[in-house]
Amino acid sequence: MYSHKSREEKLEALLEVTQILNSTHDTDSILHSLLELSIKLIDGGDAGCIFLYNKRTGFLEMKAYVGMGDSVKDVKMLPGESMTGIAFERKEAMFFPDSKAVRSAMGTMSKRNNQMAVDGNVVASNIHSSICCPLRYLEDTIGVLVIDNFTNKATLMESDVALLKAVSVQATIAIVNSLNYERELKNNQKLARYNKIIESQRNKYKFSTQVHGKFTDMVLNGSSLDDIIEEVKFLTKKNVFLVNPFYNITNHTYIKPLPFESESLRPLLIQKLNKHAKTLFETDSGLHCFSFPITVNQETMGWLCLISKSAKLVENEIIAAERSATILAIEILKQNELKDLEQSLKGDFLDSLLTGVPNDYLLKCSENYHFNMESSHRILLVKFMFESPSGTSLTNHEKHVRNCLKRYYTPFDNALQSSSPGSIALLRHHYIVCILESSPLKDNLDVEEVLNIVKSKYHQNYSHEFKTLKLRIGISDAFDKIGDFRNAYESARHTVKMIESSDSPIVSLYFKDIEVKRFLLANEKEHLRSYYNKVLAPLLDYDNNSRNDFIETLEIYLKSNCNWSESKKLLHIHGNTLTYRLNRISEIMNMDLKNYQDRLRLQIAFEIQELLK
Repeated sequence: MYSHKSREEKLEALLEVTQILNSTHDTDSILHSLLELSIKLIDGGDAGCIFLYNKRTGFLEMKAYVGMGDSVKDVKMLPGESMTGIAFERKEAMFFPDSKAVRSAMGTMSKRNNQMAVDGNVVASNIHSSICCPLRYLEDTIGVLVIDNFTNKATLMESDVALLKAVSVQATIAIVNSLNYERELKNNQKLARYNKIIESQRNKYKFSTQVHGKFTDMVLNGSSLDDIIEEVKFLTKKNVFLVNPFYNITNHTYIKPLPFESESLRPLLIQKLNKHAKTLFETDSGLHCFSFPITVNQETMGWLCLISKSAKLVENEIIAAERSATILAIEILKQNELKDLEQSLKGDFLDSLLTGVPNDYLLKCSENYHFNMESSHRILLVKFMFESPSGTSLTNHEKHVRNCLKRYYTPFDNALQSSSPGSIALLRHHYIVCILESSPLKDNLDVEEVLNIVKSKYHQNYSHEFKTLKLRIGISDAFDKIGDFRNAYESARHTVKMIESSDSPIVSLYFKDIEVKRFLLANEKEHLRSYYNKVLAPLLDYDNNSRNDFIETLEIYLKSNCNWSESKKLLHIHGNTLTYRLNRISEIMNMDLKNYQDRLRLQIAFEIQELLK
């Protein structure tokens, strides 16, 4: 005999449902409580589930279940699919009184959903009856409440439908309220996140403005590059240094000494620094280097670098670095403008020197540049030459040369002032003009010091940055009177012209060493060629594989002042080989290399050879 609850018991249970549904804003708790109490409330209820409709996906999604296996949690039904979908689509409570009605409705279930239902012990043939009650709110159906009967202890009846509808009305209100509450919570959480982001952005903007204002004031008040990077160190608590376009560290300030020599970083800087973007790379010692390009009009003036143990900078450190890079660009641009003005003034000074007439302006400039007009001087002209790539306009080529000159000038001038304080360097067209204070006691040692500066700066900076650069250096004789300045300047310029065609990256020549060539150039080129062929003809016409070796050996032997040991060393050959070659040359030329007149004729021939090239 079936056990039926009294009307009063059911009303009490319904009241309990209402109280529970209104006691929480947690949707999951509401759904589970609704199911459990509904099954308790209805005599024939053995299992149940609740689907809520997802408007975005268009599916009824399983949100709660009792008396079923966990595999049903992923069931998603379309409106019109199975008993649940039919009730949802018709928007009315559906009673399926027997297994036949249940099987008919569940026959519309998709294969995937059916498999999950079977895995969860929900088999159509095992369900005796079922009630599917839509959860209606105003004009919308938000889901479906399902109660199933599996046993014969009690059965579902029409009267249960009315009871379940009553429960569903209260449940729907509670579910909607809970969903609204959860939605409000999510919106509040979003709002809190947005407020946090806004506050963070406000703080960043405030910090950025303060930092920019600080750096701007520093520049306006005459602070140097060192002062600016000192402030960056204070703001970031990091080791800071500046790198010039030649990848040399020019300024630095360290909280703690680096565990390596700064110069050892240069190969890594050449490899890693990017002219247009921030970079991060790790040093050999495990420290991390952050670089920020310092750019003006898309031209990279250098880099600001921070050294850190951490592989990440905090936002304020990045802001400080980026703002300082902007101010450093302005400061470097200002310094470059001052250098251009200085070059203009030095150019006027050079023009006055070329007149050879002392005047008040010349005397004032000399005092300003610590130029002693009573001292002996030499002029070194360093000409910068580039191969102009095909398709490159004359304007772009000229800009490239000027850019190279400007970059080279500063480190060269600094080194010159350090080694020879009374000397002056300036830019003129494609030249660096060096007016070198010369000491008679040093002979050519002062010139060699400057040449070493030129060569070291070339190999250190230009061999990487400007691969096609060639330097031609003409060196005048020493002079004591300002009246001889123009002649010395012209002699240095003429010397440069003599070596322009050389293929070597760096060539230097003293004016005194071309006096013989100048004398020879007073003759017709045909006469020179005739003399050259006449003297060297026996060797030039020698039909043997050793001819070129003999010519090279003779030239080096003569230029080494006929020094046998020096010649052997320069030729990288054995002494016996050198002796053999010299004897064969004497035989072929029918000359005695120990005879002064024969050697003189040969030396003149080789001088002509250089001119004819």
